Amino acid sequence: MDGDYFKSYENLSSHDVMLKDKRRLKFYREFCDFCGGKFVKDKTVLDLGCGTGILALYCAKNGAKKVYAVEASDVAILSRRIVEENGLENVIEVIQQKIEHVNLPDKVDIIISEWMGFYLVHECMLSSLIVARDKFLKADGIVFPNRATLFAAPVSLPAYIESNFNMYDTVDGFSFENMKALLWAERLKSPLCETISPDSILSFAAHVVNWNLSSLDQSSIEGISQAIKFDINCSATLHAVSFWFTVGFEHEQLSSLLDTSPYHPETHWKQTTVFLPKFTKVEPSDKLVVDIQLEQSPGNPRWYEITLCQKTLLNKSYSFVSRNVIGSSDPIDVDEYEEENKMEEEDDLLSVLIGALSEQYDTEPSEIAKVIAENNAIEDIVE
Repeated sequence: MDGDYFKSYENLSSHDVMLKDKRRLKFYREFCDFCGGKFVKDKTVLDLGCGTGILALYCAKNGAKKVYAVEASDVAILSRRIVEENGLENVIEVIQQKIEHVNLPDKVDIIISEWMGFYLVHECMLSSLIVARDKFLKADGIVFPNRATLFAAPVSLPAYIESNFNMYDTVDGFSFENMKALLWAERLKSPLCETISPDSILSFAAHVVNWNLSSLDQSSIEGISQAIKFDINCSATLHAVSFWFTVGFEHEQLSSLLDTSPYHPETHWKQTTVFLPKFTKVEPSDKLVVDIQLEQSPGNPRWYEITLCQKTLLNKSYSFVSRNVIGSSDPIDVDEYEEENKMEEEDDLLSVLIGALSEQYDTEPSEIAKVIAENNAIEDIVE
């Protein structure tokens, strides 16, 4: 599977997009320009996943003693030519190899990498960054960026729903409901990577993960699970949950941040939106609970399978609303999916009801479950 990943980066269009992302470049360039005297000048640098080599060039320009620019795909050939084109081949050594197979003659002072993917972790090099850090970074070395935070927020996208789905309610007087259903099933299978308006956001965003990349371990990125409560702040129809991220650098009195949220100018990462199978009318002061799970795909750990389980929270009792799973599986038929997962949904509902009763009566959840079982009341509670 890694072969497909690296082959995708041999397509120059992806590098063209990244080099045109001015906010992305500014974040790295300003670090090298303004902090280079402390962290780059006369230092040994590892540029992980160097692509066309722009970060390595920034480091060399700011006085790096040596830059190892590691790139597994064939774009390394282009990177090497660009380094020679700029007369920096005596400083920058381009190594075409996976970092897991690289051997360097010495440890490095700094690892600089643009490893982030859509919704932070999709097709990202975070696992490789951890390998490189543990294998090559000096004890007092730094990683740039060294912080990463993934955010989520509920959103309403009526214009998108209208122009992409509701238009098929009738086409020149003819019903196209069958096409609408197929398009919607397709949409549920994969996220939408588009810029959303801040006006579409229905509550304050919440952290899904907040990582310190200087100490993050492999086990922490294999699976991510968070139950998040959102306080709705406007009247709207809830359609989806959107994700975005920040990465930053914090060291003593220095800090910098790259924010990919809808509140800032667009980056090539945009925002990633996962739609919910059922839409919900919400009002100000409504409470919404969403269980968010991101699990590395067994067949390709650079991909994550996303599961959203939407619930509402009213007076400390939860009710199941809908679930969506996005992964590398066959197309999802919504009706079949809901029928196959009916028992699982009932278990979810029972679980959260037990939690609510436990909180209300200050009793261990196991004791609540025992009472329910003894009274043979499970079916009544679910219904």
